[in-house]
Order: sequence, then structure tokens, then C-alpha cells
Amino acid sequence: MLTINIDGKPQQAVIKSLQRHPAKNTPLHADFLRVDATHKLTMKVPLHYLNQDTCVGVKTEGGALSIMANEVEVACLPANLPEFIAVDLKDVHVGTSLHLSDITLPAGVEIPSLALGHDYDQPIANVHKSTADA
Repeated sequence: MLTINIDGKPQQAVIKSLQRHPAKNTPLHADFLRVDATHKLTMKVPLHYLNQDTCVGVKTEGGALSIMANEVEVACLPANLPEFIAVDLKDVHVGTSLHLSDITLPAGVEIPSLALGHDYDQPIANVHKSTADA
């Protein structure tokens, strides 16, 4: 959350999109979304995968890790909006898939698609048998 001044009045906002220079990676343009602290907002939040190098399925079982999602749509009050959501891969074994429902969410944060039913519990990562071993 940011506080920006519009006509001399402070407004709460979040960055809706950010465009960067392709070579220099410097910001070129930003779109802001004004938020009301009392109303939930729905935003995409990046997923940070932890312990990829120590994942038991990769390190000791010879599997290969596939990441299928880099962000997830969440709904929460602006004060609860996380910068990112951490997904721990340390104890993931070969043949195991992690789904949206496996994500440990911060307090006050929910994944709206999970309320739509089991069909919307999309996989986000899995460890599968390495094709080199097949």
C-alpha cells in the first residue's frame, strides 16, 4: 500500500501495473488503484518458492521440479495485502503436486477461486520423476 497525494489530499493506493524499460529494467509507467481500507480488494500476488535447492524430491529422490504458477489471485482488505506469498518446497516428494489449497495464507487473506469448488484448486508446482531417469 502506498499513500499518494492527489490535489493535495492523501489517498491510499496500490500499484495495479508497472511497465519497465526492456533493457535497463527501470520503471517507465505505473498505474495506481485507489483503495478503500474498509472494502476487500482482489489482486494478483507473486508466489515465492522457498527451499528449491533442498527439496527432498529433487535432492534425494532424483526428481525434477516444475513450477506452474508464479502468482495467485487473492482477496483481502488493503491492510492485509501481502507483498508476496511464500511456498515451502522442502518436504515435497517425487509424485507430489502442490495446489492452491496447499498454500499457507497470511491472516485475513483468501483465494477466491477455491470457493468455486474442487475443480478450481489448480496445481501450482510438482515434483515428477526426472526424464533422465526414465
